Amino acid sequence: CDAFNAMVSYAGWGVLAANVSYTGIQNLTLSAEGEYETSHGINKVGGQVLLADEWIQYTGVDKFTFGILSSQVYDSASVAADGDFSFAITPAVAYKLNDVVAFQLEGTWQQSVYDGAKVGYATIVPSVKLSADKSASATVWCSISTDSTQSTSSAGIGVIKEF
Repeated sequence: CDAFNAMVSYAGWGVLAANVSYTGIQNLTLSAEGEYETSHGINKVGGQVLLADEWIQYTGVDKFTFGILSSQVYDSASVAADGDFSFAITPAVAYKLNDVVAFQLEGTWQQSVYDGAKVGYATIVPSVKLSADKSASATVWCSISTDSTQSTSSAGIGVIKEF
């Protein structure tokens, strides 16, 4: 049906992926996806045993979009500890002032849980999106980190033109 979507795939080198999404409630989108890599798959891809993402978006308040993204990684190939677990949670909000200007704000908390893991930290990303029309926009943003050893603060401009 139009309100529900599901997908499962398996790659012969050892990667199983699945996702599900639901849009049956007006102005609300729910989505979850995951990936499982067998030991053979990790050797080919170099990722992790398990990766999961969940996403919720709500657009039911005039000119606002609210969202939250959560992701988890279990037993990453890039971490020397066995059974490591890391997660990130990113709430976000956008306000569309008019057809030209929109303000956006998101913040991410990242945390690892295993022996010897570094302390958790946050990044805060305010931005302004300027739209020339429905197919072209520029976004000016900055990223402010609470721990410059794990993530540096930065600023940038992104330009998109859809064809």
